[in-house]
Amino acid sequence: LDASFAHARAWHAFTHALLLDSGLSNDTSWLYQAESELQRALHDDPNSARAHSALAMVYLYQGRKDLMPQATRRAIELDPNEKDGPVMLAIYHQWSGEYDQSQALLKSIVDVDPVFFPARANFGENQRQMGNPSGSIREQQLILEQDPKNMFALTFMGLAYLTQGDATKARAALVRAQDLEPRNYQVRVL
Repeated sequence: LDASFAHARAWHAFTHALLLDSGLSNDTSWLYQAESELQRALHDDPNSARAHSALAMVYLYQGRKDLMPQATRRAIELDPNEKDGPVMLAIYHQWSGEYDQSQALLKSIVDVDPVFFPARANFGENQRQMGNPSGSIREQQLILEQDPKNMFALTFMGLAYLTQGDATKARAALVRAQDLEPRNYQVRVL
């Protein structure tokens, strides 16, 4: 109805990137479609925080991580209440091995909105990567209490159990995830 409605276009592009992020596709052409849609959204509205934060996600999966900080900071500057910008900045720090900065950002989001699962799931995954798989499992369990079918929490929980050396519990979490979404290639790989 409105070809220049940037906010809707940005959400649409985000769903393209989410296909890869959620393990429902490994077709990287979705990333380039998403980037094209996001660039169009930003042409129509350069002040779309949603488009900037989604662009950071696209950059991450395209292997252009160095472009993430600028996109995330712009999203945060435009809309401090939009949570995906800070989450993507935290993921940038996580993938850079800067766990303290990542944890601080994620904790600030979780403290304000304890049920915003992307922040809590990544907060827990950081704990696993920092050598605290038990802490990761606790965080994923909090998500699963609210959403028993959360694929991200189940996958991160499986990884945490693997890190602990508990293959039985890891398998149980991953089989549960696979039963919920049999097409998820990330779960099958794990």
